[in-house]
Amino acid sequence: MAGRSLCAGSAGQKKAELALKRKQLTQTALVKERGIASWTTVSKFFNGGPVDRIIFQEICHVLDLDWEEIAGVSEEWEPEPEPEEATGELLEAVWRCGARSRLALDPYILTTIRREGVLEKCLQQIRLGLGGKQRVVPILGAAGYGKSTILGMIYDELRQQMALEGWIALVRCDDLVQSADRWAEELGAKASDRPLTMIEIAQQLTAQRGRGVLLIDTLDIVLTKPLVPVFRQMVLQLLECGTTVAFTCRDNDYAEFFEPYHESFAGFRESVADGCKVTQFTPEEVRLAAQAFASLQPEYPTEASQIAFAEKILALSADRVSLAEIAANPLLLALLCELFAAAQIVPEDLTVSQLYEIYWDWKIAKSRHHQQSRRIGKAKEKLCLFIAETLYHNSGDKLRDFIYETSLDLATDIDFDAYSALLSDGVLKELGSDRIGFFHQTFLEYTVARWLNATPSGEQIQTQILSHLQTGNTAVIPYYIWPIWRNFLTLVETDKFDYIYNHINLSEILPFRSLAFAAVSRPEPESAEILSPLFAIAKDREYTYNEALLIAANSAPKRHEPAVWAMMVQFLATVGKELVNKAIDIAANLVAQSEEAGKFTAAVKALNDNPLIQADVNSRHHLWGKFLSEYYGIIRSQGRAIDPEILAILQQQYADFGSKARAIVIDLYLTPGIPQAVQRDFLLTIIHINPANNSFTEKTNAITLVSKLLPDLLASGESPCGDSYLSLLAAPLQPEWLGVMAAAVGERAATDPILTENIVSQLFDPKASEISKSFNRSIILALQAAIQSGGADMVAETLLKRQIETIGANHISTLGMIVRTLAGEGLETSPITTALAIKLAVWVQPIVAQYPVELIRVMDALAVKSTSVQTMLGDLLETLLDELEPKTAHQICKKLACIPPQLVPYLQRHSQIKEARIALLKLYQQQASADPEIIPEIIKFCRDVSQDVAKDASWLVLGFARERKPIPLASLLPILSNSPVIGVRQNCLQAIIESECSSRYSCRNRSSIGGD
Repeated sequence: MAGRSLCAGSAGQKKAELALKRKQLTQTALVKERGIASWTTVSKFFNGGPVDRIIFQEICHVLDLDWEEIAGVSEEWEPEPEPEEATGELLEAVWRCGARSRLALDPYILTTIRREGVLEKCLQQIRLGLGGKQRVVPILGAAGYGKSTILGMIYDELRQQMALEGWIALVRCDDLVQSADRWAEELGAKASDRPLTMIEIAQQLTAQRGRGVLLIDTLDIVLTKPLVPVFRQMVLQLLECGTTVAFTCRDNDYAEFFEPYHESFAGFRESVADGCKVTQFTPEEVRLAAQAFASLQPEYPTEASQIAFAEKILALSADRVSLAEIAANPLLLALLCELFAAAQIVPEDLTVSQLYEIYWDWKIAKSRHHQQSRRIGKAKEKLCLFIAETLYHNSGDKLRDFIYETSLDLATDIDFDAYSALLSDGVLKELGSDRIGFFHQTFLEYTVARWLNATPSGEQIQTQILSHLQTGNTAVIPYYIWPIWRNFLTLVETDKFDYIYNHINLSEILPFRSLAFAAVSRPEPESAEILSPLFAIAKDREYTYNEALLIAANSAPKRHEPAVWAMMVQFLATVGKELVNKAIDIAANLVAQSEEAGKFTAAVKALNDNPLIQADVNSRHHLWGKFLSEYYGIIRSQGRAIDPEILAILQQQYADFGSKARAIVIDLYLTPGIPQAVQRDFLLTIIHINPANNSFTEKTNAITLVSKLLPDLLASGESPCGDSYLSLLAAPLQPEWLGVMAAAVGERAATDPILTENIVSQLFDPKASEISKSFNRSIILALQAAIQSGGADMVAETLLKRQIETIGANHISTLGMIVRTLAGEGLETSPITTALAIKLAVWVQPIVAQYPVELIRVMDALAVKSTSVQTMLGDLLETLLDELEPKTAHQICKKLACIPPQLVPYLQRHSQIKEARIALLKLYQQQASADPEIIPEIIKFCRDVSQDVAKDASWLVLGFARERKPIPLASLLPILSNSPVIGVRQNCLQAIIESECSSRYSCRNRSSIGGD
């Protein structure tokens, strides 16, 4: 099956050029006079690039060429199915318009990076709509996040699926002109080049082809309050006729115009899919995009150079939030890649506003293509500002984003060269139908801001806006002005910025937010000093004011750090639960990036003053944990040393921390280079502080700290808990800390045979039991730690030196626990050798009959790793089980992990007992791996009266089918008919299906091998 695009072959390109001359046409004429496609697409056609199939065929038709011949299509090529003739010209028109609109959705500069997560979410919702459910799919995200790119991918996926049934229309809102009352008509006209409303198009196509999809790109460009009810009514009608609607929109605009959603989407609110959010690039996506960009640049010819370029881009954004914000935005990343590729350097404090300013200076104010660079540069600037002014004055409720080419005054060669350079550099783009516009809406907004700030006509508009802001009359200011105003505030001189701050009414959120964002984007550090006064306004106002300040703080470059930090200290002391997590993240980041210990002190003091910290223990633990986790992650990732002053503060605050935060603090004290005296003082302080909760997350780090310090503490006589390793096991500590001591002693014992001997002696000493239960527990923990630390063989050899008969009954459970640990019960590998496992089994065997419940489990654990011990266990059980109480014997059988074959007669004699059948099933499972003939016996258990036994058996059967073991399928059929257990029937049916599929696959393989 052919793809959506075609390319002209080398011979086809030559024929196309000849046909162009024969018809006395130019490529420009095809674009402007015939309106077939954009300049980029026509250029691709004549240079062998990929062109949409329909447009490719249309160009060939105009040139009287055979499109298959031009594309170099072979006779075996299978063309993409054309829509059936009965669908008529309307479908063809919708296909053609959609293909043209699709060309504008590819990303600017960067190659397309498939974002499978959000793409699949969107497609899943759309497919639900095509399947019969009503669906409206908003695809939301911030400006430049790649929403249009995602929509283009959706169009590609669906277009290929709809060759034979269904339909898809694609409309870009920057193609729309009319007001809200004629919106549906214009939408239909742009979707089909027909004088039909979108409703009429959907109804006709659905009647002919079934349910379809309408994709609308950049709805935010046309969104106004009057449009919302018009949009709602149109969507209602589209849903009624079976059309799924998906659209892209800036998330802020979506909330601004559609809230409350139950009113804006009345009648279909439950059909709106809310989960399709386009987020910023992940670091891996940044890497892929940057590497793909480099692969297209001649300066980076090798894969190694392309990878190095991507790594440098990532490194630039690793430590600075403002640069990270740029790199994570696909559009801004594209500009950053271009800048870095050309200049090989990026300012550390680069912000979005500065990036556009650099881009303006690089692509517009200067010319790289002409010797008269200054004249051409001035002409380009003048042309861009003229376009911005024209678009502003042509705007109504929405910002107009295109201008007709005929509106441009290109009378002189310099003007025409400037225009050509702007098109060539991608600053301007052709939109079709003799229209042009800037490459992205955000750059349009920036250019309008430059016009406001740099021209007399712009100054008049600026004065009008200021007048409204001074009187608080913001309702008359169109919504699209606010991102422009933010850019304007970034561009103005410092005196003007200060004047605006001091003279406008900041009681409304939109001017407040614009001023806050501009303050941290401006070049001079003093501008950010307004943040603290703004906080004084925000703290008593609603959530959105405070959120705006936090967003500004998070994106601020380093030059504004003092002013931002002054505000964040106030935030930490007063912030409520809605924004406390975000405030802590920002503050911790600032503290970690700083070299000043005083900032850490200020943050701790501010947090201690916060009512949330004082409210309850859980809140206190959560917030401290969050602050320290963020701080810890940054300094560890950067390999930074920890300031001793900060360690002292953490020691003072330790009792207020939760378990997670305490684990971090201990790890910080373990940082290489911290003096041992500091670590010792810290340990002797915290060891007497009660654990924060039962989780005791700090245990692992605490063991490391204690293990490091114990030798010197004992050698110096400064240990407050005892004068020897053994005495530490009886230290008067909290149980959690006593467990830490025991683990540290066990780690030492793993390399100290004498200490191991002493611990084992204490284990079975009757006098030790009289000391305390906690002492006995510590001994066990120490031995388990020794085993886990590599001392398993030493512990086993020490046990074997003792006469097993001398161990008292009250120590048998403890003995069993230690030996099972040595055997590696529940682990894939045993800590001891097979030879030692056999020796331990022989050592334990004489008293098994005396303590069957405890020691059969020990033998079972040893038997799992040794066939010799399995035989010993079988011989024991063969005689022992009949001597035990039936209930005890049955429980022993049920818990066995290794079922010796000698038990078969016993288990069959007691098969009326569920526990015996469970054990028998385990035995058959063990045998089936070597002897598939046993599988029919397992299948019989699928009909067991016990649901548990039947389910276990059915899972085994399904597992055998997946392993391609031979299964008598006929024996499963009665189970499908008669088993009362749904799970059993499902597993057996699945086993039949998988066995059949496996059988057919094997037959095909044998057939293909035979054919070869």
